[in-house]
Amino acid sequence: MIRPTKASSMLKELKIADIKVGSRHRKDMGDLASLADSIRQQGLLQPIGVTEKMELVFGERRLRASKELLKKKTILARIVNVKSIIAGEYDENEVRKDFTPSERVAIATAIQRQIGNRRGQRTDNPLVQKVAQVVRGKKTRDLAADKAGFGNHETYRQAAKVVQNGTTKLIQSMDEGRISISAASILADADSDELDAILNLDEKAILQAAKEIRQRKTSIRNHLQIAGEKKSRAKLNGKRTWTITGDQKVIQCQLVIADPPYGISKERWEPKDIEAFTRQWCQKWSSCGADFIAIFWSQERLWEGRRWFDESLAGYEFQQMLIWHLNNNGAPKSRRWLKQAWEPIFLYRKLKSNRSIISKNKSWSTHLHNLDCHVAPIPQTVYSGSDLKQHPCQKPVSVMSWLIHALSEPGELVVSPFCGVAPCGIAATRLDRRYHGIDTNAKYRRIAEGRIAEYGHHLTATKD
Repeated sequence: MIRPTKASSMLKELKIADIKVGSRHRKDMGDLASLADSIRQQGLLQPIGVTEKMELVFGERRLRASKELLKKKTILARIVNVKSIIAGEYDENEVRKDFTPSERVAIATAIQRQIGNRRGQRTDNPLVQKVAQVVRGKKTRDLAADKAGFGNHETYRQAAKVVQNGTTKLIQSMDEGRISISAASILADADSDELDAILNLDEKAILQAAKEIRQRKTSIRNHLQIAGEKKSRAKLNGKRTWTITGDQKVIQCQLVIADPPYGISKERWEPKDIEAFTRQWCQKWSSCGADFIAIFWSQERLWEGRRWFDESLAGYEFQQMLIWHLNNNGAPKSRRWLKQAWEPIFLYRKLKSNRSIISKNKSWSTHLHNLDCHVAPIPQTVYSGSDLKQHPCQKPVSVMSWLIHALSEPGELVVSPFCGVAPCGIAATRLDRRYHGIDTNAKYRRIAEGRIAEYGHHLTATKD
């Protein structure tokens, strides 16, 4: 146990250069920049501890932040008496009570409120200027979550939900570590009677109950969402800027986005001869007149596909390969392969077309970035709303939005020869393009119509 010496009745300002730092148990110093900001703004709230021989006992992070980042020459310290430096370090860093999740929620909430209040203060205040600078680079919620020790705003959101909606027993179970923050967040949706019964179970049974509640909630949400899509489809009138059809004739357009079968699923529509199928539709759609043809493809047949496209897309030349990042949470398909968390998108340009991609009249922001050829770099992880999975090979709307924004202009016609449930159609109508989707499956055509009606933005109808 750390005991103060007779000389420690008063705190002392010691020269940092005189303090000796030996071999330490803690190796990871964490985010010293944030600690330095705190010391600069609030002062050193807790002094470091040293022996009478000026050997550091505790407070290495505070010492390093003061010395290396703040360039201070002295630091406030307390002289302590310990049996060993290691014992003192252990007492300071291990035998202490960390903030519980609910306490950290209160801290994060207070930080958010404090930052919000500071926005109305004088801008010549150095502290306000510093806060404003931080907020500009990071959302207030993210900053509060980080400062309160949550690591990310999603964990903060989940813990805050438990504090706001959960029972006293649920909050206590989360604080005591009996259940995780994420599981507690799910259980906060349960009825109080059901929740009390669940919390009396063992840890494994609690996790299973949380999983069942989440599945039940997701099922209800999806049912209501699909019902809303059907209702929107029923209200459709004859005038609209988009078409969903089973007719496979070639349409003259400005952009083709093709998501054909390419052998990665076990669905019945996968062709037995992928090469023959691919060459056939490429030859057919070479007459569409589009400036660009963007083709989703697989890593497995990467170079074969390139050869088939080159030889079959008459009047088009390969421009570049784009990269779509998939959800990275899945497991590898084989132990012989690294996990394939991306898919190629081949981009072909019509010969002699000088169409610009990054033009001055386009606004680029958020997921419609213009930084590189990585399409929609944020992996799709939330399957709800316009990205609710209703097709085995469905692509996110954000991917289609990026392609349409880059490769076409408002008012132009975008065509999908293999539209599925039309994520491309949703993106096109949102971006004020006309859209023509083709799919041989009547079920998916009906779903596509409901999805565009529900999530797309309608314009005055024009003829194709």
